[in-house]
Amino acid sequence: MRRTLALIPWFASAGVAHAASPAVDISVTRTPDTFDCPDENALAASIARILERPLSRATGEGIVAEVAFSRQDMEYVASLRLRGKKEGERTLRDPGAGCGALAEGVAVTLALLLESTEATTSDADPVREAAMENTAPSSGWLAASAGVTFGLVGAPSPAFGVQVGVESFRHWSFRLGVVDVLSRSSAAGDGSVSVSLLAAQASVCGALTPFEAALRPALCAHAAVGVLTGEGVGYESNESKQFSWFAGGLGVELGGRLSRFSWAAEGSLLIPTRSQSFSVEPGGIAHDSSPVAGVLSIRAGAVLW
Repeated sequence: MRRTLALIPWFASAGVAHAASPAVDISVTRTPDTFDCPDENALAASIARILERPLSRATGEGIVAEVAFSRQDMEYVASLRLRGKKEGERTLRDPGAGCGALAEGVAVTLALLLESTEATTSDADPVREAAMENTAPSSGWLAASAGVTFGLVGAPSPAFGVQVGVESFRHWSFRLGVVDVLSRSSAAGDGSVSVSLLAAQASVCGALTPFEAALRPALCAHAAVGVLTGEGVGYESNESKQFSWFAGGLGVELGGRLSRFSWAAEGSLLIPTRSQSFSVEPGGIAHDSSPVAGVLSIRAGAVLW
């Protein structure tokens, strides 16, 4: 269902009513999901601010501007149609989370048209000059993560972390994170060995939809480096041992956005580059690394830009 705002006159000077036809008529239509876009009055005020003066009758005589705001493929879209002294059509798009950038682009477009004193029947020159189509080259977020790991420290263990991500070219994201896998204990002899992992991870993800989409499935590749720690508990002499740990893997992610909120759920498989174990004497091996580990996690955070 579309809501259409009535066509209203835009008079040449503030505070004075004119009986004659206005120099510029502006018609704005907005779909229900673009009510954050400006109506006729707000758009006129933006144009006057850009021109830094009230619009004169001579500047815009004979121009009719029709602006239609809508949402298409998770983008804000403004379709401009000019009739009268200047004619033409142009579509402006913006993939941002709100209508602000697109509304400013529409206002600048119309301001440049009104500023020009040359009559034209071409839609190319003035509109192209002000076509502020925002390609949003990148976006960034900061998030906290929580999940459960399988095979990293033995039995399934909770893991918590923080990630920062940069999403470029609308379908690709690059992220860095730190994860702390809580310790799990394995009995060996008269005591037990507690194993934990602290790791940094770099990931590259390719999404099937743009990063501003409400739902975005993606495939990810991971590389991780960390410290695997084993600590004896309950022995006459409790010692700890640390190993450097490296792994690579793949993951499947389903994420999305809600305004300035970013979220995702992911399942990954990690393959350590070498086998590592902790043992005690005379209890034997208390922990032997798994050749393949799994991670299920969720992420929630804020969009920074």
